[in-house]
Amino acid sequence: MPVCSFFGFMGNGGDAGHTAGKMLNISKRGEADIYKIWRGNGILFGTRLVSPITGISENGLVASNDDDTLKMVASGEIYNKKDLLDLIPPAPETNEPYEASGMEIMLSLYAQYGPGFVKYLRGAFAFCIYDANERQLLFGRDPFGIKSLYYTLENGLLFGNELKCFMGHPGFSPSLNVEALAQYLTFQYSVLPETFFKGVFRLPAGHYAIYKPDTGDFELTPYFTPTFSAADMQLSGAVQSIRGAVGESVGIHMPVSGKTGTFLSGGVDSAYIASSVNLLHKNMGQLLNTFTVGFGHKKYNELKYAGAHAKKENIINHAKIISEDEYWEMLPTIQYMMDEPLGDPSSIALFFACREAVKHVDTVFSGEGADEFFGGYNIYKEPLALARYMALPGWSRKLLAFIAKTIPFGFKGKNFIKRGDTPVEERYIGNARIFTPGERDELLNSPYNENASSPQTITKPIYERARGSDDITKMQLVDIELWLAGNILQKAEKMGMANSLDIRSPLLDTEVFKVAASLPTQLRVNKKSTKYAFRLAALGLVPQDSAKRKKLGFPVPIRIWLRDEKHHAFITKYFNNPTSKKYFNKDKLLLLLDEHIAKRKDNSRKIWVILMFLIWHEQYFDI
Repeated sequence: MPVCSFFGFMGNGGDAGHTAGKMLNISKRGEADIYKIWRGNGILFGTRLVSPITGISENGLVASNDDDTLKMVASGEIYNKKDLLDLIPPAPETNEPYEASGMEIMLSLYAQYGPGFVKYLRGAFAFCIYDANERQLLFGRDPFGIKSLYYTLENGLLFGNELKCFMGHPGFSPSLNVEALAQYLTFQYSVLPETFFKGVFRLPAGHYAIYKPDTGDFELTPYFTPTFSAADMQLSGAVQSIRGAVGESVGIHMPVSGKTGTFLSGGVDSAYIASSVNLLHKNMGQLLNTFTVGFGHKKYNELKYAGAHAKKENIINHAKIISEDEYWEMLPTIQYMMDEPLGDPSSIALFFACREAVKHVDTVFSGEGADEFFGGYNIYKEPLALARYMALPGWSRKLLAFIAKTIPFGFKGKNFIKRGDTPVEERYIGNARIFTPGERDELLNSPYNENASSPQTITKPIYERARGSDDITKMQLVDIELWLAGNILQKAEKMGMANSLDIRSPLLDTEVFKVAASLPTQLRVNKKSTKYAFRLAALGLVPQDSAKRKKLGFPVPIRIWLRDEKHHAFITKYFNNPTSKKYFNKDKLLLLLDEHIAKRKDNSRKIWVILMFLIWHEQYFDI
């Protein structure tokens, strides 16, 4: 399947050909000058190749069945094509197994099994199939949300995997979704089904949808919902299962053409993937290229760890120090590429990692998913720390909580008591919690601070599905459905596509997830370690120091930079612009900045989230 930008529309599109041209030209994904426009039966498909490693021509960008009653556009890759061929009848004239591209296989599966064929796919994908006989469109997105897919029914149907393309359609009038802004201030990413553009929605991960243009009906159907169900499993069996699943997934993720490399940080996830891919390269007599970025601050630099791993493995490591100036210069470009604002500082660092990688390879492997699937975040240890406190009688916990509230000054353990007296459903909304609802409402001007939902309204359906699970598992499910899909995978896809780079994440595979979901909780997280069984599985391939190293994330020194005088004018320009004055309380903004510069508080994440929104807004609304 091609790695491409695609869109389509029905209804008021003006001069359809002219509109398609505008939408194609707005796309900034990649540099490949291969595109295709197809029109028929009142619908138009447009698609542009981003990563040309498959050698596909423009004719392969829109797939058809034999009688042209089915048309399809898609982006991504299906990794179990060999298995899927067994589900397709052999070609009658030759009695040979059916051989086709990924999209043609999907069309054949759809013709035989209907929309439910999506459940058979292993891969990273977003697609649309037009069925002329049924007079309907089928949309689908992969189980974990690796690929994006947006749609609006505001003025006919408009859809695509790159939201900015909508700006080229005459029927699309961009309007800010204020509820999305309110939630963004807490979550740091676009967390609602409705995007930052009013009336534009994202197809949820693990769903397909059918649109009936004659009636206007749009029906969403889930085909995959992440669920943990622990099996009776010993540690040795868990380690072997993980090794088998990861090794198999890495193997089927290997592209059939082009050069392949991996990202490499100092942690176990990327080290495990790099070592697994390196095994395949050794069998082919090739040296593996790996890519690492960091900053000129000791605490924000994993280059030495990556270099040490590369040396032990005899692999090539391309390391880049991102300068402060080039990082800041890229902020407007990055927010434009993201389609929606993202307050994660590591997205810019990832852009530079992708830009370095594409100089040497066409495809890069990454380790997304390990923390969410196997229990890697340090916060997952919190329920273990709170266990003894939670075991106290209810009356004693209430008494301690009352005492903690009445003491006017802070003391060690006050926050512990507060969290221990709060159910996980109320205290945990995911890996990022920037502004509390109270802080958010004080920051936003009227009427934008009215009627905003609480964060718990968003997480509630996940917790309801997880009823009966332990707190660690509940936290993982929240992160899989929200943080992973909305933050981690959005920045990976957008930054990869911005550089014409195909990023593949073999841990984000349904078979790998089956293994992770079957692990007893104590083999995921215990007092000894996070990702306990996963780290032990990795020890079969990676050095011990890499397998045991504490998770650092993708550290960026914004805390330091935001106290630098040379950035003060840049930030205050945005904090004083008309958009800022419209949505935010100016005094509150400047107070956040003053407190941070004076080192009275670390407000770096709060300042950054607001700044990224204002930069994004400038790219889409203030031009």
